[in-house]
Amino acid sequence: MFKDEKINKFVEKEKIYLEYEKPFCKHFEKCGGCLFQNISYKSEKELKIKIAEKHLSFIKGLKIEFFKAKKRKFYRNRMDYSIVNKDGKILIGLKEYGKWYEVVDLEECYLLSENTSEILKRLKEFLIRNNLQAYDLINKTGNVRYVVIREGKNTHKRLIAIIVKENFPIEKFSEEFRDLANSFALAINDSLADVSFGKIVKYIGETFSEKVLDKEFIIPTFSFFQSNTEMAEVMVNEGKKFLEGKKLADLYCGVGFFGIHFAEKFEEVYGIEIDEEAIKAAKFNALLNGVRNVKFETVKVEEKFKNFDYDFVVVDPPRSGLTNKIIKELIRNKNIKHVLYYSCNVETFARDLQKLSKSFEIRNEIKIFDMFPLTKHFELLAFLTRK
Repeated sequence: MFKDEKINKFVEKEKIYLEYEKPFCKHFEKCGGCLFQNISYKSEKELKIKIAEKHLSFIKGLKIEFFKAKKRKFYRNRMDYSIVNKDGKILIGLKEYGKWYEVVDLEECYLLSENTSEILKRLKEFLIRNNLQAYDLINKTGNVRYVVIREGKNTHKRLIAIIVKENFPIEKFSEEFRDLANSFALAINDSLADVSFGKIVKYIGETFSEKVLDKEFIIPTFSFFQSNTEMAEVMVNEGKKFLEGKKLADLYCGVGFFGIHFAEKFEEVYGIEIDEEAIKAAKFNALLNGVRNVKFETVKVEEKFKNFDYDFVVVDPPRSGLTNKIIKELIRNKNIKHVLYYSCNVETFARDLQKLSKSFEIRNEIKIFDMFPLTKHFELLAFLTRK
């Protein structure tokens, strides 16, 4: 069965038959990275569809269209690995399932790319050779905390970011690792929060970017971007099928991903996002791709999204979903005729759709994009039209 008891109970209650397979990663038993390595992809697909159907059963005549992952291994374009001190040893890897204080020291990882293990191995050797102290999660001592690796699957660029409490010889590191990456960043996180980002104090090398379909996007070191490039292409193409109207509002726009891709279908596009670095990138990305009918603004969505005269709204919120304030405004503002809702959390997706169904008709064909194979997560898309 699975490490996640919630999934086990669901499988048992719904009497779902699963085809089990031998996990291919030596760390499967402990690592929290790949929950579904022990079942066939056919079973993974069926299980995800069943989960979606259960949460979305309130939609009359529900139909699920499932878009299979292009790859089941090495599909992610970003991974965040913990660097910790455990009993005097340096461990680099992912958290043990259900334990924030335990890190699995990875010798292999099938999520990012084939040479991830080489990067992690050489990083550990670099830390030991230069007497650099890893962070102790329990005692809050030590220095080196995380390594974030971003890859442009289509641009063939790689960025390695090191997050530390105080300092780090990033110039020396970049010299030794330039055969593995095009750019390097050093960030400081001296807080008690166990997070994989910080204030960038040094950047070396090329500007990092990724290309999706015919659009290229500059991506700041810690800004959000769709983590599966190949499936992001499918998400864009499927979303384009629903576009209509004159003016598009792109909420949680990030680096301008959807707004820039969809701009050709509208007279005007307006994107808002709280991440200042992402908005700077979005403005540059519009110029980079020759898109002139867009504007972006750094602001909290809840503060700005009011009395919009935009007739089409696209949302791609964080896992927590839409706030009640945004839902109320979507319902209240009669100017908004259509909503295209992307989500990576089926529970909050279902919750929000139920609330919006008071004023919007939900198209009964829900699309699932398997953005995160080997895990319990998946992306969804719904199209809503005002009643």
